[in-house]
Amino acid sequence: MDNIVDNSSCSTSSPQKDLLDAYYNHPDLSKIQTVLIVFFKHIGDVILSTPVYSVLKNRYPHLKIDALVNKETEEMLIGNPNINRVISYDRAKVKSSFFNKIKGEVALYSSIRKLGYDMVISLDDSSRGRTLSWYSKAKINVGCGSRKKIIFGRVDPHTHWVRHTSVNRHYLQRHLDTLRRIGVYAKGDEIYPQLFEGEKVKTKIAAVLQNAGIHNKPYILIHPTSRWMFKCWPAKSMGQLISRIQKEVKLPIVITAAPDPTEADYIKRMQKEITAPVIDLTGQLTLMELIPLVRAARLFIGVDSAPMHMASATNTPTIALFGPSNETDWGPVGKKYYIVCAPQHICRPCQLDGCGGGKICECLEDITVDKVFAKVQEELT
Repeated sequence: MDNIVDNSSCSTSSPQKDLLDAYYNHPDLSKIQTVLIVFFKHIGDVILSTPVYSVLKNRYPHLKIDALVNKETEEMLIGNPNINRVISYDRAKVKSSFFNKIKGEVALYSSIRKLGYDMVISLDDSSRGRTLSWYSKAKINVGCGSRKKIIFGRVDPHTHWVRHTSVNRHYLQRHLDTLRRIGVYAKGDEIYPQLFEGEKVKTKIAAVLQNAGIHNKPYILIHPTSRWMFKCWPAKSMGQLISRIQKEVKLPIVITAAPDPTEADYIKRMQKEITAPVIDLTGQLTLMELIPLVRAARLFIGVDSAPMHMASATNTPTIALFGPSNETDWGPVGKKYYIVCAPQHICRPCQLDGCGGGKICECLEDITVDKVFAKVQEELT
């Protein structure tokens, strides 16, 4: 465990409420002080978990809420005023050797117990999350997934188990179900994710836009790639869409992608179809720096990826292309978005990495440029 970042420099009971709380098995959160939320997932998942912190803090302002997440996802939580401390776990480092793995696990478990949390909430159903919750010795342990005991099936690690529905339910709502299980309910706009990038990052991106000649001017941001490239629209189609936008809409186009060779190759192939200059920021921005760029965009166009969830968190109008992944579970949740897919493929969403596992999804290839451009026109007119 390393990289600890410190972000910090209830209700009155009644006999009736006490009876109901006993029936619902709701803990009295007014009597606890410290909470740890554990979530060993990817960047987009962590963005979708942010309402858990804000809703819990809104209901119980006295709580000090810490987060334990994988390294390289912590940027999505640093600066969040609802979070007291962000603890990152470097999985790559501890997996470098068997000795480092054991050493890293021991350090993680001992440090969490030493911090002495009153409540631990595990948002994923990993065995590490379950065991860590139990080892923390917290009075209240909230976990999800099928009820599994640990230590050779002898110990129940959680005091409160979250039952997820078997039907379609967005993962943002599944995360909030962990709070519903203990009697805390989100209301209205509280369900939306939130990101906080800080003034230093905002200033840098303002300078980038200034140098590009589009500061305080409308532009379209396109992030066409994903860490899972099988989720991406063909590079040729995306390039043709950009050319059409340039000819008929005449708004500046900003392109972003990760500093990854596969994504860079996609961008090169895409640019072969583009007839006019674009502002290409491929591989030049950190995740934190991408947030204000998404926030300032007139429109975001992309696929099922972390930047798409950033658009939801910043209330940026979004056009999201979906193929094998399920938009009901993972789609944008902002106030204005459009989902484009190929419904003639009744096999989608198959959750496979391409048809037959071949890394190419026909349900994405069959989305036409005309169909996506129609949504661009719908938003901009």
